[in-house]
Amino acid sequence: MEKVKAWIAVIVGLVVGLFVFTHFSLEGFLWEGEQEETVSEKELEENPSETFIGRPASEDVKQITSKEEFENMTPSVETASASPKSIVSTGVYSLGKWSDVYTKRRNGTSWRRKSEVLTSDFLAGLWGEYSQYYLIELEDGNYILAQMNACVAKEIAKGKETRLPVGHKIGFSQEAKNKLADICQEYGADTQYVFYAIDDTWQEENSFLLFISRAAVAVVCFLVIAVVLLLLLGKVMGERTEEN
Repeated sequence: MEKVKAWIAVIVGLVVGLFVFTHFSLEGFLWEGEQEETVSEKELEENPSETFIGRPASEDVKQITSKEEFENMTPSVETASASPKSIVSTGVYSLGKWSDVYTKRRNGTSWRRKSEVLTSDFLAGLWGEYSQYYLIELEDGNYILAQMNACVAKEIAKGKETRLPVGHKIGFSQEAKNKLADICQEYGADTQYVFYAIDDTWQEENSFLLFISRAAVAVVCFLVIAVVLLLLLGKVMGERTEEN
């Protein structure tokens, strides 16, 4: 009986811990500290490179307000921001540009090539190496594809007025386009380009901290749930034994 109680407590604890590991993130907290260092339109004009992609945009940065404006942007050259009216999660993820393409063996050598595109929220959230494609609604009511920090997407989903980080228009893999075809057709969005507004350097610098924090919280949740459940099962089963 004791082994049964222990197994139940461990299994439930693992399920809860794994859920926390794939859903908890300090990204929003860390990203909040970046908001004071906004990028101005003048800075973008003086340095029209990828340096500022994904950085918080100041109020004077050009805003994309319509699908036509987005379509007229020069790919990988022009930068802009946007203030989406709403956002839709597509459930399609691409491997982050900051992530290694291959998994590593213990000796540091490359082993297996990682999937470039995933459609599983669980697998995408397991190691925090993937970024989701979203459909954002512009002021004219049309939708375009966009990628951004998950914490920024959550703010938009909550209905908060949110200015996207500086981004640019880029192409993406045919595999992702194929998986996005149906939902993009449903919302009338084009699958040729995506508005990319992720700071790859920031993601790479903070990836280890984000992973460790998720792991630590998951372990704590596992231990707390397992111990509490073990005590409760012991109490309940003990009372039943006394009644019998």
